[in-house]
Amino acid sequence: VASDLAAATTIASQLVGALGMGDSLVSLEAAVMPVAGNLVAKVIADERSRKQVEEILERGADRAACLVLENRDALMRIADALIEQDELTGPQVVALVHEGVEVS
Repeated sequence: VASDLAAATTIASQLVGALGMGDSLVSLEAAVMPVAGNLVAKVIADERSRKQVEEILERGADRAACLVLENRDALMRIADALIEQDELTGPQVVALVHEGVEVS
């Protein structure tokens, strides 16, 4: 039972600290990366800078969500095709994206 709790705590910590699943999209995992570790740690430790990083990440997440919504039909066609066959070629994906698009 204790090991289950430890495992659950580890998973929850990874979700929040590395994958941005908590209130913040900032990955605390980035602070230990050898190349940028010092700068990332400094930025994350500074409240104003961390807020700016969070705003950049939130704008990016919002933009990604909008792109998914705008292209939902094409994404669903690709998902349906992948259910039918395990993989698609580039030309097949392009054809699925352009399917149903009116050319004027």
